[in-house]
Amino acid sequence: MDSQSSIVIISQSSKPAHKAYRKRPMNPPSPQPFLRCSLILIGTAVFFASQVIFMKFEGALSVINSFHTEDLDIDRDEGSTFDETATTNTNNNNNKYTIVIGEKEKTTTKNDGYYDSSLPLCTREQIRKGAWQAVERPQGASYLAKVDWEQTCWKKEKKAMEKIPGFKYVEHQWVVPQEEGCTFRQFDSERLCHILQNRTIAFFGDSLTFQQYNSLAYLMNARDVIRFQTKCFSQTGCPNSTSRLYWLRDNQATAEKWNTMMRNINPQIVVLNRGAHYTPTNQMLTELEDTLQTALDWQKDCDEKQRDCVLLWRTTAPGYPDCQQTSGPITNAAQAEVAIGNQTWYQQEEFRKEFHWWEFAEQNKQVEDLIQLFITKKNLRISFLDFYHLAILRPDHHMSEKDCLHWCQPGPMDAANTLLLHELEVARQRKLEGNR
Repeated sequence: MDSQSSIVIISQSSKPAHKAYRKRPMNPPSPQPFLRCSLILIGTAVFFASQVIFMKFEGALSVINSFHTEDLDIDRDEGSTFDETATTNTNNNNNKYTIVIGEKEKTTTKNDGYYDSSLPLCTREQIRKGAWQAVERPQGASYLAKVDWEQTCWKKEKKAMEKIPGFKYVEHQWVVPQEEGCTFRQFDSERLCHILQNRTIAFFGDSLTFQQYNSLAYLMNARDVIRFQTKCFSQTGCPNSTSRLYWLRDNQATAEKWNTMMRNINPQIVVLNRGAHYTPTNQMLTELEDTLQTALDWQKDCDEKQRDCVLLWRTTAPGYPDCQQTSGPITNAAQAEVAIGNQTWYQQEEFRKEFHWWEFAEQNKQVEDLIQLFITKKNLRISFLDFYHLAILRPDHHMSEKDCLHWCQPGPMDAANTLLLHELEVARQRKLEGNR
């Protein structure tokens, strides 16, 4: 108000303006208007930021609340990312639905892969007799990985598609020969949605287990709710469903972390693995025995509450020495195990000596012996995903010459989820027949 009064005096005076200022000096401007403006701007920014945060977390909170747990054990300081770009289009007329990831589409079909409903589902032994079969993808990768380091192979192939006329992008799927007289169908998200029936699949283990979780999330068009370095949670793309996927990292798959997972998520389906982070066999078996006992307690609780629970063990896949020297799958498992046991390669770098990949085959056998004891003496119900036998035939498609353990996506881990779907169908069939 003082500044306005000074201006009025100047405009009414017949004397020069500078004398008017001398006669009635203008007071310094009041800071209050600036403070009010600043507060208004800050308030507006906070309001719009809160709206954005609310919209981002509204979906996550609605799903998290559906667990009916008091503590989800979310470590907010680990950093999270959300991706809501994936959508699902439902087509009720033909009982199919189209998955849309970015600009790519994939329509599921019931005839994907060899299938004869009159034949029994393949056994573990029959599945091992399969082989990797090339599948051309003229439009490129069947899905786009969200994690940069999983896109390594696809980025190279994409450049080749753009520069080399007639270059065809190829993926591989595990196929059981018809001569086996059994059914082993390729992955179909519609079938898995039907089996899940609003259940949650939890993946419990290390970074390779994360890759299986991630592969299934891509195949199911799952929407990220939580994505941390040690845990992930997503809502599947199943139409009209609350089916969920979850991953909890624990390199040793300990009983303690198992209890944390059950307390917070309490899934109906669990895929369990440890082994890539090597520990001596006796120590590993002792720790795993505790985990299996805890899993058995969980299974008994499921039975008492009439929950349809399924436990699966994925055999541990080793890395492959000189993985960048092979351009595609191989067919000779014995040859693969000789290459994996090549001590010369491990001795070339000090850090490679810690891998112990040459021991994974024996450790898988020791773990299975322990699990069989739980099956026969304690009535543990568990299925096996024999990924080891598939993985050693894929020296190719690893991240880089410096990382011959992890896989590019899409890639062999997709076949691990084909095994998962197959074993879930086996478990459902046993239940329908009255054999749990």
